[in-house]
Amino acid sequence: MKWLGNLYDVLHPIQDLFSTPVQDSWKAIPVDGSVTRLELVGPQKIFVAIRGKTYDGHQDLARVLNQKPAAVVVEKNVWREHFDRLRRDSLVPILVTDHSRRAYAFLSASFWGQPSLNLFTIGVTGTNGKTSVTTMGEYLLQKAGVKVGKIGTLGLYLNEEWWETQLTTPDAYDLHYFLSYCYQKGAKAAVMEVSSHALDQFRVDGVHFDGVIFTHLTQDHLDYHGSMERYFQAKARLFSEVLFWSRKNVKIAVINIDDPWGQRLQVDSQATVVTYGQSPMADFRYEVNGVDWSGIYFRVCVGGQNFGGFLPMLGEFQVANFVGIAALLVGAGFMTLPGAISLIADFPGVPGRLQKVRELAERHVFIDFAHTPDALEKTLVTLRSLLNRLAQGTGRLGIILGCGGERDEGKRPIMGAIAERLCDWIIVTNDNPRGEDPEKIVHHILSGMKEGHKTHVELDRKKAIFEGLERLGPNDVLLIAGKGHERYQQIGQEKIPFSDYDVVVSWKRESVPKI
Repeated sequence: MKWLGNLYDVLHPIQDLFSTPVQDSWKAIPVDGSVTRLELVGPQKIFVAIRGKTYDGHQDLARVLNQKPAAVVVEKNVWREHFDRLRRDSLVPILVTDHSRRAYAFLSASFWGQPSLNLFTIGVTGTNGKTSVTTMGEYLLQKAGVKVGKIGTLGLYLNEEWWETQLTTPDAYDLHYFLSYCYQKGAKAAVMEVSSHALDQFRVDGVHFDGVIFTHLTQDHLDYHGSMERYFQAKARLFSEVLFWSRKNVKIAVINIDDPWGQRLQVDSQATVVTYGQSPMADFRYEVNGVDWSGIYFRVCVGGQNFGGFLPMLGEFQVANFVGIAALLVGAGFMTLPGAISLIADFPGVPGRLQKVRELAERHVFIDFAHTPDALEKTLVTLRSLLNRLAQGTGRLGIILGCGGERDEGKRPIMGAIAERLCDWIIVTNDNPRGEDPEKIVHHILSGMKEGHKTHVELDRKKAIFEGLERLGPNDVLLIAGKGHERYQQIGQEKIPFSDYDVVVSWKRESVPKI
């Protein structure tokens, strides 16, 4: 599927982004997409010169122009006098903009026909909870009869169709292509995870959001952002600049008021703000009434009315995730709150989010994506609380723990300390080491621990999981943390097929007499 147009039609809706006037003669210049790298340039492509950490497209302008693209976009603050000759001599239109990344995002949206204008578009951001919120949103909308596309960590989904993606939030061109595909296939809505990287890199600029949700903010990605404040400012863009550019008539911002960072958010003045949380000040206030191995019993209070329900997931934080998406869908008129509560009672869960290995019914084994200190602590507190209550002190809590390589090193000892405090035994292993020395990663994790007798190191992740399963007694619980839904393990540049869930199931097949 392609949306073919001409340079005038692509640029005219977004002409305010450029200091170069859009000309009628450009209707004769065909356009077949926008690119940011030299090797992708062709006669009908718009080349956007972007400055990155390792590559600056402005350095290739002479070679780009030799490929005779449809047009070239350059950034004003790096457009120097020595480029003037290129502009004078070239027959290729050269467009000057204040911000190349933003221009690329809006060009991508315009090329694919502004698909988000035709979909009820929801964006979810926060350190944790994005995947759960979007998956719940997809489920609730489908149950309400709305065909919906989903974008995020688990991939791209449209009903039974699935595509793997390398990024939680895709590149702007790929993002708008998928939204266009969803619309062409009859979708009426889209839910997407919006990462801090995507916001910092302006990937979702040009998406016209109807609703946005903030879950919460805790330490993560400081290797990229440098500080919690910069991390927060990246997230905050969704509620200010990005929402401001949305051309939807009604816009809703749903914010977790329990989170101090959420309380700081500045929201576009045209949007309606709805808050949720356990705070008495929340518009959608919830409380947890009970928990067992099957799920959570909760109550939501709105406007003085109380509604009870059941969520078939573990982790009290999952109630917050449900209430957040329910608040948005109720506010947008898709369903009533009692209707949403009734529907979520049959929710099948989220892959890799406190996911019980049901094939191992005789044991309590959970797979979870927890790869930040906050997520790990919440998950372990949930399991420890249930274990103490339901096993009456006769069960132990164990964990298989690793941390990804070439990512925030500062969180590793913190996660090690959390595991030591909340678990009875720990096996430290590989996660996705990427190009980093696995032993160095393990050393960082161990540096946060004091009681060495609790901890064993086994770098082979499959062997570590098997060892953890061998240790389990009838009342014990095992958490396999860090990779969750992932279907691979990245070692160096190679992605090797690997699934924590499948490894557990394979152990059962190999050890039937032991159960």
